[in-house]
Amino acid sequence: MFMISHIDHLVLTVADIDRAVDFYEKVLQMEAISFAEGRRAVRFGKQKINFQTLGQELRNHAMEGSGDLCLISNWALDEVIAHLQQHEVTIIEGPVEKSGATGPIQSVYFNDPDNNLIEISVLQHVDEELIEDAQSDTVAKDETEEAQQEVKKATKREAKKEVKKEANKESENDTKDQADIKEDEKG
Repeated sequence: MFMISHIDHLVLTVADIDRAVDFYEKVLQMEAISFAEGRRAVRFGKQKINFQTLGQELRNHAMEGSGDLCLISNWALDEVIAHLQQHEVTIIEGPVEKSGATGPIQSVYFNDPDNNLIEISVLQHVDEELIEDAQSDTVAKDETEEAQQEVKKATKREAKKEVKKEANKESENDTKDQADIKEDEKG
């Protein structure tokens, strides 16, 4: 078992916390929340992004715009792009294929108001599952065809046996008839 199971939260250093919350809430449809004596964050799924200003926490030396996040969307990538365009967000790269934590992803990149690089991606494992399903269907079809061929072969073997049985019966009947003829000739 791995020591780390998932990410709970990330912290981004921003110039204006309210502006950052507004952007993530409106553009990325995350839920704005407050915690711990008025700190601000946005929540999505079971994770959140906390915001801080430069120097707010002495232990954190991250500069504004130093974040680089990849967020997975449930939407189709063309819907993501249309939504970003509707909010006048400039896409700086994409769509492009990248390698995500669980496999291939299609991504678009843009900057938030503090120049943090945001990547929104769509998992491509759905396509892989379809490919696997298609391959399974092909294998099943091949197996079905093989089974049908075996049935045909077995049917042919049975038919040949029946023909041989009939031939043997006819041969036996011919032999009996010949024996009967010989008996009649003697008698």
